[in-house]
Amino acid sequence: MFRKALCVASLLTVEHVLAQPTSGPATSQESTERCVQAHEQAQLARLEGSLTESRRALKSCALETCPTAVQRDCVRWLDELNEQIPTVVFEALTDSGAAQRVRVSHGDRVLVELLDGRPIELDPGYYEFRFELAGQEPKVLSVLLKQGEKNKLVSADFRHAVAPAPAAVVPAPAPYVQPMPPVAREQPAPTTQSPTTHPVPTVVYATAGLALAAAATTAVFGLNTRMLKNEAYEECAPGCSRERIDDIKRSALMTDIALGVAVVSSVASLVLYWQRPSTTTAAARRRPAIYPTLGWQGAGMAAGLGGAF
Repeated sequence: MFRKALCVASLLTVEHVLAQPTSGPATSQESTERCVQAHEQAQLARLEGSLTESRRALKSCALETCPTAVQRDCVRWLDELNEQIPTVVFEALTDSGAAQRVRVSHGDRVLVELLDGRPIELDPGYYEFRFELAGQEPKVLSVLLKQGEKNKLVSADFRHAVAPAPAAVVPAPAPYVQPMPPVAREQPAPTTQSPTTHPVPTVVYATAGLALAAAATTAVFGLNTRMLKNEAYEECAPGCSRERIDDIKRSALMTDIALGVAVVSSVASLVLYWQRPSTTTAAARRRPAIYPTLGWQGAGMAAGLGGAF
């Protein structure tokens, strides 16, 4: 509001200047009109946020050939804009250091093609700067320039990350063990150790099956309860009959019971599985075998069958 009021007051001042008669030639009148137009254009551009355009207009109306009132405003506003226009410094980093021949653009506008460290004046606002370096993928950086921000550094990183080389593993030397003289020892008879197994008891499968069946029952009764509730809300709520309410409660109770059975059965199945006993079996289990036998019995020869069970 203050800027708009200042603009209106300045326009009134300009109209007063134009209303005064001029005794000079026609060229003086044309110069005065150009100064007044630049004065108005500078104010409008400043209100729209185009500070650089406003400054260009102010430089035209700050000349000594312009009327005193117009020149005084333009000089004062020009000093203010010089402090408000933000500046930015571009930088591009590569593996070998800072790059110089880099094109920086915003949209279709090319800002610089050679990075020399000098600041560039831009209007306040949001920018997407595109950095283009020969042989590299372009980099796009989003930056917000604030009014009065000076020498803001915008750096594009074109460096390649180098993975650290794995450290070489040097094996430790084996400790020296002095050999012992051979000692004659009686070799013990080889022993066979029976393997240990953990068979799953039948009750584990039974409880797991009961848990699955109870879970399925829970889902069926739960869906039935929700369907009954939705039908009651649509057809008779809040004045449903006692019989209909009892059906909903009965279905909900069956859902809770099935859920409880599912939880208890699941817990019981897990407990029985983790606490199942271990059994020891022979490494080589004896198998039944049948074989023929031949021998002498009394005064004659006898033949038969033998076996191991």
